[in-house]
Amino acid sequence: MPSSTQTQGRRNVNWSKLLYRIARTHSSLSRPALLVLLHSLTSGKRLQTLDVHFLSQVLEVRDILLIPKDVRKRLVSALCMIWVDGDRRSQRACMQLLRVLCQISEMKRMDVDLESSVLLDVLVGGLSSGDAVVRRNALHGLAHLVIAGIRPSLDIQTALHCLRDDSSDVRLGAMHLVWALRASSLDLQATTRRGSTDQARLTREVFLSFCMMINDNCPVVRSKTCTYLGTSDRIDTLLLLQTLSKELMEVFDQGGFGRPSSGKTSSKSNQKKSAAKGLAGSTLAMDVTLSGAFVLGVEDQFAAVRNSAVDAVSDLVLVSTPFAQKSLEFLVDILNDETESVRLNAINSLRRMAHIQATTMDDSQIESMSLILRDADQTIRHAAHRLLGAVRVSSIETLRLVLSLLDQNLGRFPEDKLSLFQCAQEIGRGSAEMIDSLIAQLLNLDHRFLPKEVPLEDDTYMGHLIVVFSAYSTGMAKRKLPKTVLQQLPYLRAKFPLLAPHLQVPQSAPPEEKMREDNTLQSTLQSQLDSHAPLSDITTKLHTVLDTVTHFEAEGKSQIAQRLLTNFLRDLECLCKSETIDSGVVRFARDYVNCCISVLKIKESISIPHRRASIMELASRLLELTYRMQCMYVGLSRGCKGVLEILGVFARICWVVMRMTGWEDVEFRVDEFVKVLREQMAGLHRVMSMQDHVACDGLFQSIKGLQKVSSTQLLQHLLGIIQKFPLFRITVPVALRRCRAKFESPAEIPIGRGGLCRVDVEARIWNAVDTSLWGVEVILPSGTTLFRPLASEYRPCGPYRFRLRTSITVRVRDASEGG
Repeated sequence: MPSSTQTQGRRNVNWSKLLYRIARTHSSLSRPALLVLLHSLTSGKRLQTLDVHFLSQVLEVRDILLIPKDVRKRLVSALCMIWVDGDRRSQRACMQLLRVLCQISEMKRMDVDLESSVLLDVLVGGLSSGDAVVRRNALHGLAHLVIAGIRPSLDIQTALHCLRDDSSDVRLGAMHLVWALRASSLDLQATTRRGSTDQARLTREVFLSFCMMINDNCPVVRSKTCTYLGTSDRIDTLLLLQTLSKELMEVFDQGGFGRPSSGKTSSKSNQKKSAAKGLAGSTLAMDVTLSGAFVLGVEDQFAAVRNSAVDAVSDLVLVSTPFAQKSLEFLVDILNDETESVRLNAINSLRRMAHIQATTMDDSQIESMSLILRDADQTIRHAAHRLLGAVRVSSIETLRLVLSLLDQNLGRFPEDKLSLFQCAQEIGRGSAEMIDSLIAQLLNLDHRFLPKEVPLEDDTYMGHLIVVFSAYSTGMAKRKLPKTVLQQLPYLRAKFPLLAPHLQVPQSAPPEEKMREDNTLQSTLQSQLDSHAPLSDITTKLHTVLDTVTHFEAEGKSQIAQRLLTNFLRDLECLCKSETIDSGVVRFARDYVNCCISVLKIKESISIPHRRASIMELASRLLELTYRMQCMYVGLSRGCKGVLEILGVFARICWVVMRMTGWEDVEFRVDEFVKVLREQMAGLHRVMSMQDHVACDGLFQSIKGLQKVSSTQLLQHLLGIIQKFPLFRITVPVALRRCRAKFESPAEIPIGRGGLCRVDVEARIWNAVDTSLWGVEVILPSGTTLFRPLASEYRPCGPYRFRLRTSITVRVRDASEGG
């Protein structure tokens, strides 16, 4: 039989579990449940391990973060007393709870110090404990307090000493604390062993300590080390350059940061000498620590460490220009890594660096990229194409090599035609001055003979045309193109409208407007406009299409305008299916084009009596689409939100116009509608003024000025707004992201007794800002049920990324045995 002590322990465990379930189920009972647990802590009972587990879970409930100051004070005081008087097991549990409280302080910036000196003394005292778990929790707790803005009475040398601890978890906690001290600028008055208060020297010493951790025996520590190194700033350029080479640089070999060249010593030379003297005694440590820190990272056997090293180098590009120039060769060497994720990460890092500053590659670096252009993974090939379009070439021979590689890939991978053509367009824009000498080679021109028939169905020749026309669109190319080449521009624009630039077509060729009106070309445009849209400049392409559509609509050619938008929508649909495209920008542009198509159909149907019945359906679809766009995309600009609000008001106006004839009590409902419309006038007027649509602005102002309006007058104004409603030019933000979620491990779920079904939900969520807006919807034949998980069930796993793990119980009506 169990003893009385075991029985009492089980009662305590069950009591804690019950309180935890109460706190999870009813958030209003979180505070009473916490008070009961506090009473058990202060009553002198032994702190059980499971009690700590359930108490820490209660602290993570959403509403428990709003507990009063006195309750937090009692909790901190009770834990501090248990730390002083408790045994080893209680001290470990106590430190775990203090870490949770410090983490809450970091997240909510709460004033939890309340006896801050006692709390900090307990945390600092935990650093000298013989238990590795206690030391780890103490280090993380101090780091959370530092980030929250509480200054600890701690010498940074103590934290640096913990970097040499035997436990890898303790070393991770020490790195967290050292990084927090440096990042929060709380180490300005912290003294080193030699009594110096120089912040630059202290920052340098922290950087050297992190470089030493790259040789740690734990891969997690090595990966985290590279991450912290990437966040370093205000570091000397020579120190950064030494991390990219295993060979000792000359300046370090001479024992300082430089020597005066010759003659008399200048003031700057004196400063360098004094800096070298200040570092006397640490030069040898620099030799061992700095030499090839990132080289060791990319040569690590674990892919996670190599990825972290690549990320750190790409982040430090912003710190120093010489470091960015040397890191180019460093990252190019990683392009041939054995792991696909590392290769892809290196390609994306080089592309980001090329967008930050002008990056030029020579023949040897392009040759190194030839292997990734033939990679078996399509994602890596497409990323390499985008990288080639972002960098610049050093000479004409290098440009000829790049174009030959693109031709070879076009024959080897015909499915990559979209990505290769977009790369050709970017190369033509970036190397316009060098294209003149290659025109004869690219277009097969020979002045000694008459021009022969052009192979327009050859994809290689079409890629060369895109390169040449893109170069001439910049205005940098000087050589004049033959008429036979310019006459091929309308065909290129008809087949690939988003890749062909706007150039002056010679008069002998048919005008572009006449060709668009031609039925043959329109059928060609509808059938051949396939998914060959570029991967970048979505906003520019969208503006071009909207301007063309507005021009045709002004001339009364609504069918042609809708056809152009439909073809552009088909291009965007093909881009959305590609895994290499950023789905946020492309999908937002696709949804906005759908909105524009609905607006055009409504404007066309409003003047045709037998088609007015479809306006309500179109308006409902437009309203639903605008609401979904506002909720499902993260990073919308103020202009995008304003345009979506205007489209929503336009959909409501269309719905009201179609319902007015069926109302019995029209005057009362019209007054209410005008009242609601006037409340939105300020925001609509501001957005319309930003978009420079004065005509519609006047129509809105006319409704705003009406004091008492009849249904006839209101109907006339609303019909005028619908008929003259414009298409807005919207700028799609580059950093736009689409919220999405994915369920993991789907499986058949049996139904238990009473028709109850327990569903274990495991899902990943990307690009989510507020988890309180998310829920789990269960759709059954008998009805739909929405469940909202608690905030504690969303675990952060990255920037704006969460992992959801919860369980819900659904009652299934009329369930059969095989259901």
